[in-house]
Amino acid sequence: MKYVARQQSGYVALITVAIMMSAVIVTGVAITLLLATGLITTYTYDQGQRAFYVADSCGYEALLRIEREGTSYIGSHTMDVGNDTCTIDVSAGSGTEVDVEISGSHDEDAYRPIYMVVETNPFSLVSWQETQ
Repeated sequence: MKYVARQQSGYVALITVAIMMSAVIVTGVAITLLLATGLITTYTYDQGQRAFYVADSCGYEALLRIEREGTSYIGSHTMDVGNDTCTIDVSAGSGTEVDVEISGSHDEDAYRPIYMVVETNPFSLVSWQETQ
C-alpha cells in the first residue's frame, strides 16, 4: 500500500507541474499578443502622423502658391516632401474662391486629406479642414 500512495503523489505532482506550465505558457502568449498589438498600433499612429505632416506642409505650399499665382494655380500638382508625396488639387470655386484638396501619403499605407477654401482677391483662407 505504501508503494501505491507514492505513485499517486508522483502523478499529482506531475499533473500540478503540467497545469502550472500551461498557465505560464498561456500568460506568456497573452503578454506577447498584447505587446504585438501595441507595437502595431504605435506604428500605425506614427504613419498617420507622418502623412498628416506631409499634407500639412503641402497645404502651406499651396497657400503660398495661390497667394502668388492666384487662379492660374488651378489644376493638379504633385509634390515630393522628403521620401513622401502629396497631391494638391485646386479647382475653381464660387466667385474668386478656389477649392483645394490635399492628400498627403506616407509609405503608401497612410493617407491624410486636407480640404481648404481660399479667397484669391483679396487673399485669405476661408476654411481649413483636416480629416482622419
